[in-house]
Formats: sequence, C-alpha cells, structure tokens
Amino acid sequence: MAKLTRILLAAIVKKDFHASHMDVRNAFIHGEIEQELYMKVPTRFETESNLVCKLNKTLYGLKEALRAWNKIFNNFITCLGFRRSEIDKCLCWNLKLIVFICRRYYHCTNNNKSLINQVKKKLRKKFRMKDLGKLQSFLDIDIERFMRITKLHLNQLFKETAGLKMEDCNPTRILWI
Repeated sequence: MAKLTRILLAAIVKKDFHASHMDVRNAFIHGEIEQELYMKVPTRFETESNLVCKLNKTLYGLKEALRAWNKIFNNFITCLGFRRSEIDKCLCWNLKLIVFICRRYYHCTNNNKSLINQVKKKLRKKFRMKDLGKLQSFLDIDIERFMRITKLHLNQLFKETAGLKMEDCNPTRILWI
C-alpha cells in the first residue's frame, strides 16, 4: 500500500486536487455473516454457564468483520458507477473521482469540490458517516497544505506508539515532479 499512498498523495499535490475524508461509524457491525458463528455470553449478563449467543451480524474484532464490511461497501460503490482497482482493492474510481478506502475511512479526491460533495452525500444517505472535512491525516501521516506546498509529518501518536526517536533526524525536502 505504500506505493499507492505515495502515488495518490503525489497526484493530489501535482494536480492540486481537493481531498476530503469521511469516517463510517460502526462500519464493522453492518456485515452479514456467511457461516454460523457463536460467542460466549458477555460476563455482565447472568445466565447459565453453558449458554452462547448466535451472531447474526459481524462485530468488531471478528476476522470476518472487515471482509463483510468490504463486501457491502463494494456493492454500493459499484452501484454508483465506480470501478475497483484490480491491483489494489482499496482504490475505486470513475471518470471524475478517486475514492481511496482504508479500513472504515474514505478519502475522495478530485479538482471539483461539488463532485466530491455529491458522492459524500450519497455515502451519507446509505451509511452513518462523519464528514472529517479536508484531508489532514492519512495512514498515520499528518498532511499540511498551503497553496501548492504540501508537508507530510509522522503522526505524533504513531511516533509515540512505535517508539521512534525522530528528534535527531534530518528532514528531507521531496520534490514532486
């Protein structure tokens, strides 16, 4: 995904595209389960010790949750006229707009804000989504844009959790051609 990320960010900078992102709330509980799955009754419920719950929908933490959510989103996005990349399934496009999917986050990019807003409106109609506005963070990378200059910074939380000592590093200027 690293190459795709660089290509997408390079296109946004080079073409001076608008980039917006959204968060799907409770994305992984929408999926349908294709096989029978059972779980123990949560401890806060007093029941007989042998009881289990049969799951009708996916839950966070299930291996099947992301796949099931991905299937639901893929069916919807193809109905809107988008095609999914054969090389990277995170990338969807039509002739006017690129949508990049990362877990439950969706990033739309184009040079026309009204097209982005139209797609976002359709997504909000179908799914409970929060509009996070212009793209400021992408896969633990903070993005700072000013006119045609774009700076990328490692997210502070990422630095702390990864244990990176970045204070002594020399910043490098990247020229997008």
